[in-house]
Amino acid sequence: MRHPHRTKDEDSKLPFTVPTITKPFADYKWRWMEFTPVESFNRIDILLGVARAIQDVEGELASSNAFNARLQKVQTDLLPTGSPSLTSTNTDRNLIRRQGRYWRGLDILAPVGAGEGHGMTLTPMGRSFANGSVSPDDFVRHAIATHRLPNPSIDTAKRVQEWHGAGLSMRPLSIIVSVLTALAAQAGPNAAYLTNEQLHRVLVPLSIVNKDPDFLAEAVLAFRQDKSPFALLPNCAPGANDRRMLREHLLFLHYGDVLTLEDVGENYRDRFRLRETDAAIAVEAIQGLHEASLDERENAVADAIVTVQRNRRSVEVLDRPSQAKFRRDVLGACDSKCLITGETLQDVLIACHIHEVKDGGSDHVSNGITLRADLHILFDSQKLRIGDEGQVTLAPDIAEFPSYSALPANIELPEHLNKAALRIRYEYGIVS
Repeated sequence: MRHPHRTKDEDSKLPFTVPTITKPFADYKWRWMEFTPVESFNRIDILLGVARAIQDVEGELASSNAFNARLQKVQTDLLPTGSPSLTSTNTDRNLIRRQGRYWRGLDILAPVGAGEGHGMTLTPMGRSFANGSVSPDDFVRHAIATHRLPNPSIDTAKRVQEWHGAGLSMRPLSIIVSVLTALAAQAGPNAAYLTNEQLHRVLVPLSIVNKDPDFLAEAVLAFRQDKSPFALLPNCAPGANDRRMLREHLLFLHYGDVLTLEDVGENYRDRFRLRETDAAIAVEAIQGLHEASLDERENAVADAIVTVQRNRRSVEVLDRPSQAKFRRDVLGACDSKCLITGETLQDVLIACHIHEVKDGGSDHVSNGITLRADLHILFDSQKLRIGDEGQVTLAPDIAEFPSYSALPANIELPEHLNKAALRIRYEYGIVS
């Protein structure tokens, strides 16, 4: 943490002093949702697909045939190689029975026994995520803000008591994003990355005594210069899967489009990085908040980063040289009118990608539809969905507005469309 009477340059000349720390209890660690993590289960489309599968059969047991049939559809659409397996010939061994903590820990599925007859019940957040009232971006923001250790949804009462008995509580995802912002502020945007090693060796042990992002960022920068002083810190990831659990925090933020991944060929040292523009906006968001509480600063950072995601994607698409041709081709194929409203005013028409460019989508005309600008915003945020049979579905919070509730429930789709991609986007938010 910077001394109030020293400048940043003066601070940078002072060595970082690694404090003496002991574990607050024997099994202190940053736990992710499962002891044996499944990397793919951090994908937002899979989380959404399973949430919608639960929504379709809510109240039934996780072992029901109806739920397993819905899971098989998600499997076919999103994991066609069969790995990891969402279903099983033994319906008692599907993913909710095996790894339901992912959905409970991320506030999608209510705890076991919460439903009538012990059937599956979505949480209020899970229901809003499934019906589109909460966009994928907003869901990621919610997870950053609310994922705390201990997590009563997945931790035993004994584990919760160990944390509380030590006077500890922390928000790991929020800490990560705030430390990345502090790294950008202290050493420039190129320094705004973290590795699994830096989580393991620096953030997890030091956060026992100090969760201030400026302090932790200084420690990370010192660790990059000389790792040896940090060898005296306790090992808070001693188990076979503990490092994997740490990496899951970074992977969730990567799949949520908060961080990019620089693969260096070794999971322990892969760099998870804030984009330069996102880092600059996050740094600006905390200006003047140095006297605020840690929660306020962490919330400001998360709000800033998640808010700019949609704008960044739009700018990235519009800046591409091929965008002008894509717009001409799509407007031509859609008779130069909005697919839903029939609006023909060119100034408010947007050529939208079905399979987004950031996820590998092309600029072929089959990957585009024309929408009025406001509908494009809703389509981009998943609050308006268009199915492969022309069904138009609005999130409940949008459908409350008369100007949108009057939109047609079904439309005629042009022949040029990639309807398979449209269906996948309708079901899972993105085409991956």
